[in-house]
Amino acid sequence: MAIRPDYTIGTLTLTSGSANFTTSGSALQTAAVQAGDAIITRSGDILIIAAITGQNSGTLFLPCPASAAGAGQPLRIRFQPDGSRYQGAVRNLIDLLSSGNVEALAGLTGAAGKVPVFTGPGAMDLRDYIADPNGSLGKLAALTLAANKFLTTDGSGNLTQSDITAAALVLLKLAGTAAANKLPYFNAATSAALTDFTAAARALTNLSGTAAANMLPYLTGANGADLTVLSAFARTLLDDTSGAAMWATMGGTSGFSGGTSWTKLPNGWIIQGGATSNSASDWRFAFPTTFPNTCMSVSAINTYDYNGSNSVYIGISTSNVNTEGFDIRCRNISPGVVTNIGSVPVRWLAIGY
Repeated sequence: MAIRPDYTIGTLTLTSGSANFTTSGSALQTAAVQAGDAIITRSGDILIIAAITGQNSGTLFLPCPASAAGAGQPLRIRFQPDGSRYQGAVRNLIDLLSSGNVEALAGLTGAAGKVPVFTGPGAMDLRDYIADPNGSLGKLAALTLAANKFLTTDGSGNLTQSDITAAALVLLKLAGTAAANKLPYFNAATSAALTDFTAAARALTNLSGTAAANMLPYLTGANGADLTVLSAFARTLLDDTSGAAMWATMGGTSGFSGGTSWTKLPNGWIIQGGATSNSASDWRFAFPTTFPNTCMSVSAINTYDYNGSNSVYIGISTSNVNTEGFDIRCRNISPGVVTNIGSVPVRWLAIGY
């Protein structure tokens, strides 16, 4: 085979330490310059071409030495003899054949519906062929998978990826045995379990009404639920842990002191009462708490009805009633005579607001 002359069309630019080179006006691909051909520089260096990457560009097997670097140099490429090139190709082919892959394929006995697959280096076996008439596998192969995604299909049957949250991933670890009337729940930050799903709980899921702020669900029957207003005041009761705490939240108060007591109802009404006595027959008694507006009624009774004789009775009356207290008057009443009497035990009750 005739030896091809050196290729000398165009100029050459080499950079010290770089494996890349460029030419100008050389049309390297058209001239069939290939890997293995050699660039002979004006410095006498011989640089072996690793690849031709364009009509005027390529790469070297080794970086360019400083002695060969320069721009606009005369281009001289010496072609590798065809025999040497073919010999190299044959060696590559022999290396490929010696891997055992071709021998493994040749050792298989073909059968309908089977495809060869590698089971290891230089080892193959037959597996069932999986048909893909709808192109589903192709759609899956076209996806670029990303972290924390799950696959869904749209109305056209196309595969898409959607976000899967940390909570959803935990639900996939659900522990327990699936059974009727069970509901999954989180029992830790990284695990979930099953609990009973009662009839009442199912009724709550059949909730009617429009979701809005300050609404509270309640059961309307065995199979349904509805919403009612949950006022700001009602919410203040929800954290109370006792009747006394709820009473105070609603505005109820009370007090006790020296044989007297009083209670203020949430609507503002006050009930006061107690027991008292005085050496005088007439005296002023102060309420343990003042009525903010008025005392509607006050009554007083003596502890016993007569004063040592069946014909002498004790009478008690009140007067000068205001928001702060009232006067008590005690009298002995006998036929035709009314006299003062002191130290009479008196019980009293007052109502106001």
